[in-house]
Amino acid sequence: MWERYIVALFVLVHVFHGVDGDTISLDEKVRTLQDWLHKKPLMNLNMERWRNLVRSQPRNYSMFVMFTALSPGVNCPICKPAYDEFHILANSFRYAYPELKQAYFAIVDYEEAPNIFQQMNLNTAPVLYHFGPKLTGKKKPEQMDFQRHGIDADAMGRFIAEHTEIQIRVLRPPNYAAPVVVLLLVMLILGLLYMKRNNLEFLYNRTSWGCVCLCIVFVFMSGQMWNHIRGPPFVMTNPNTRETSFIHGSTQFQLISETYIVAVLYAAVTLGFILMNDPLDVKSKSEGDAKSRPKEKPTQILPPNVMVFIGLGLVAVFFSLLLSIFRSKSQCPEGFTCRDGTLTDAPDQIVHVCCSTLNMSIGDWLTEAGLTPSQIPYIPLVKLTAIYIVDPSTNASSPPIHVGDEVIALSYPNYVTASIAALTFPVPPVGGGFLHVLTLIDAGAYPFAILLTANVLAPASVNCVVSSQNAPNFYYYLSNGTVPAGSLSYRHQYVILVFSTPNQLQISSSASFGNSFTPSQSSLMDGCSGNDISCFFTTSTIGSQLGSPLAGSLLYASFSIKL
Repeated sequence: MWERYIVALFVLVHVFHGVDGDTISLDEKVRTLQDWLHKKPLMNLNMERWRNLVRSQPRNYSMFVMFTALSPGVNCPICKPAYDEFHILANSFRYAYPELKQAYFAIVDYEEAPNIFQQMNLNTAPVLYHFGPKLTGKKKPEQMDFQRHGIDADAMGRFIAEHTEIQIRVLRPPNYAAPVVVLLLVMLILGLLYMKRNNLEFLYNRTSWGCVCLCIVFVFMSGQMWNHIRGPPFVMTNPNTRETSFIHGSTQFQLISETYIVAVLYAAVTLGFILMNDPLDVKSKSEGDAKSRPKEKPTQILPPNVMVFIGLGLVAVFFSLLLSIFRSKSQCPEGFTCRDGTLTDAPDQIVHVCCSTLNMSIGDWLTEAGLTPSQIPYIPLVKLTAIYIVDPSTNASSPPIHVGDEVIALSYPNYVTASIAALTFPVPPVGGGFLHVLTLIDAGAYPFAILLTANVLAPASVNCVVSSQNAPNFYYYLSNGTVPAGSLSYRHQYVILVFSTPNQLQISSSASFGNSFTPSQSSLMDGCSGNDISCFFTTSTIGSQLGSPLAGSLLYASFSIKL
């Protein structure tokens, strides 16, 4: 009898000893994280580290984990820049707080640990989560809204400060490219002066100094300094036709390629004036004393009269091209929009005409853009008076944007999409109930996106404030696709439609996720088998609840970050 009790006691001791052996204590966790922090600022999580260091208790520290997809096989162009910024932030924390045991940084790569993505129900990247010390069980951690705040290290630092009160000063690695280039240029100039130390007459050459001054003038007249300040893209691509534009169509913006073209045209016009004036000056001097005749110049290769006509031709041709560029960039007056037209006598010739758009309805705009009825089967009743988008970095609202406007936000690096902040109706919405703001990005092209802010309480006035994108009533769908490779910016077409319903929309939580990794994932396009945006209105569950739009607008926007 006693032998059985002794055997049972040994079994219980063995079991409890095994349980204690599998559980990692808090001191062991902190020691493991500190050892890793002394080696690298970021910890690569596998399933074992994820389970022991992030999801299990006890834990008196915060874990900031970025879920990303760095593999070239996964089409995620924003993942690498976001990872680099996260690495800079983690490295800054490592240097500032090497012994602080309150926060640690880690990453989960989709290729290395897809089971962690499945456990978190994630199908998009990058995503930054904060796992607090008291987070247990299946509670959802705090998530940073990249779409609103951006992906730079400073924005992530503010997110960390909000949840841990740890202020991180971002320390970026120094960029030695500019000082090295300047040093090499100075050494080259000094080397040339040393080699020519016995013959420095070229320093007193008026022609050389004139060429240097002309180059400086061309640089500033072409707008190169504006490019240095604003940082525009080299070219822009039309999302519908995929045509590349080297000259921007607005007087409020320019491209880098455009400055090069304008500088070359200015140089050609200047050369034309030189060819018209210099040969005549040489001819007048040659009629004097033979001893006072100047040395032969490049403008004396041909007879003076021929050089004058060549210069006149250069001025006439390239100055006309310069004027045509400025004419193509000139904006039409308020209430008018530049349109392509044809002449009756020459139908093959395309002309640009400023047409009145004050009397155009939103249906006319959608039909002209080729969206109705092929993509958007329903025409809104009225045209929105104005739309306001929000700057994610400052939460400041934009000036009013009207139908057909061109929005340029390339100088705001945190912009990814036009986040609708507020709307202005021509008349107050009648009937009360709830409003639903639907944003279609590139509806007539591929890829496209659908953004929906649902269940906004209808206002009693013409002004309506739309909830921000981090609100629980925001949903989106991103189609699978790519933008042109190498394009630094992308010009999107935006269609904003406002729907009204007496009751709130019933939307499942799974509709808030797109299909970046798994095309079969449930989304706003439930019930649609293809990638046709018209299916949202005719077949999807949410589209059938919306009905016909109450109001709408159309605009174009360019951002430095691709969607």
